[in-house]
Amino acid sequence: MASEIKITDGSTTVSLKNTTGFELLRRGWNQREPGARSIHRSSIFTPGRSLALRTDENVIENMRLVLQASSNDNLAAQLQSLFYLLDRARKYQTTDWQQTPVYLEVKTDSETNTRYSLVVDGNIRLNRSLMDCEVTDDSTVDGVALTIEREPYWRSHAPGTLPTAITLSASGSPSPQDDATVQVVGNHRSSTV
Repeated sequence: MASEIKITDGSTTVSLKNTTGFELLRRGWNQREPGARSIHRSSIFTPGRSLALRTDENVIENMRLVLQASSNDNLAAQLQSLFYLLDRARKYQTTDWQQTPVYLEVKTDSETNTRYSLVVDGNIRLNRSLMDCEVTDDSTVDGVALTIEREPYWRSHAPGTLPTAITLSASGSPSPQDDATVQVVGNHRSSTV
């Protein structure tokens, strides 16, 4: 299966690896690991320092793309969809009324499952003015630079949805229970220390 890289909110989707539309250049995705913000503690009685708090920062990823469109109208529509999704991602973070998350959906050739990451912010830079695209032109924009800020780690399910539920069969039921039609799953904690 071919690899897929999409930015979507569930209803509007822009493919970043396509033969028509946005095409990610070979070695055009600069993927990074999340950086860390750490607070350390030192003691005057012991040598060295200890880690008091560590939080992972969002990942900034840069993608170099080419936009190949069938017409100038199609080119404008594809750019508008990407601008729209990045604007929705910002508003999801900064407003109370935007309830739909925008996320990256990625699956490479060797992966069995799709992975997801919430988009926090994004920016598009073009090296060519859209006013330079003439009607007789091939409606191609080279050097589209897409910068995406996303959450630090990948998820197994789309943001805003629940992961796949666990199902139990008769062989997975507790030992005295032979019937798998009713399963009771509970969280048990002991109040005694």
